[in-house]
Amino acid sequence: MPNKEALELLKKRETNIRAILPSYIDPERFIKSAQLAIYNNSELKYCTPESIVTAVYNAAELGLDFTPAKRQAYLIKFKDKAVFIPGYGGLIELACREGAAEMIDAHIVFANDDFKIQFGSDPKIHHIPSLEENPGEILGAYAIAFLANGRFKPEWMTLKELKKVRQASACPDSPAYKNWLDEMYRKAPIRRLFKTLQTSAPKLEKALEYDNQQYDLTLLDETQAGEYKKPPKDEKELAENLKQKQSVGGAGAGKKSGVPPVGMAGDEADGMVGTPSASPSPESIPDFATMEMRKLIAQSVASYKGGAMAFAKMLKRDFNLENITNIRYEDAIELMRRVGIADSVIKQFEPVKTE
Repeated sequence: MPNKEALELLKKRETNIRAILPSYIDPERFIKSAQLAIYNNSELKYCTPESIVTAVYNAAELGLDFTPAKRQAYLIKFKDKAVFIPGYGGLIELACREGAAEMIDAHIVFANDDFKIQFGSDPKIHHIPSLEENPGEILGAYAIAFLANGRFKPEWMTLKELKKVRQASACPDSPAYKNWLDEMYRKAPIRRLFKTLQTSAPKLEKALEYDNQQYDLTLLDETQAGEYKKPPKDEKELAENLKQKQSVGGAGAGKKSGVPPVGMAGDEADGMVGTPSASPSPESIPDFATMEMRKLIAQSVASYKGGAMAFAKMLKRDFNLENITNIRYEDAIELMRRVGIADSVIKQFEPVKTE
């Protein structure tokens, strides 16, 4: 039996909900999807009407509706309250709307599938699903982000990692996992993939905040973040972390050792005058708060002393700026400011003349 009080309250608040919907969303369709989501979910009868309507508000703000086929949004019961949880389709929709990627795809891999994945400088995924009635046990799940520059980024998670994400959930046996296990497994590598996409996507970040409601984040940090570490507690710890990263390579790190800087291929480093000490590439930096991340990136960029050409190559590789060729020193400085580099750091970056 549906929560009739919630349906009545939703009707009273309909005008307010319509007002916060993005202009590209059909209000009638959204309201109808919310009504059906409440009506068809018997678990919601144990939730407070106010929490149900609040969850609908949250989905409306992001422009994600509850149509099951779209897999964008769900109303999930947690104790006596309902919460809005974005589906993997909703995260993909927001990522593409806000320019984080041109397209994102995610799939489950089964034991009888023909599957190969390759990382590194030439990432590749080969996946031919099994057509057998029984495809075998689940091996894992992957996600691919197709970027505007023509490149793509893959992310792979084993079944063991997927199960750890589930155990980090406040309700590992919730209807979300019981009824939509494949969707929850697809969402896990998508979440991890977002940590490597360097873009500003406020609504996507907000959706991830809502999604985090269902997890114990102390456990999720270890399972979702892959090689990422938890953010430092203060500026002193941040500085110590950076110092340790930049000391990689030993006492001779400041000399030319034949090892290209992090984030550059060997042929790119050969054109540099004086190989800098090893420093973290933006993709290896933990998912800290924006300002802390910028400080780390700033220190990383500051170590590229090869002049504007070297800096341009680093930007092209690590910031996905493909339209940079033979830029002037002044242009390099402007790009440094665009990515949030402080003036004090920019002063350390001097053009180096080559003979």
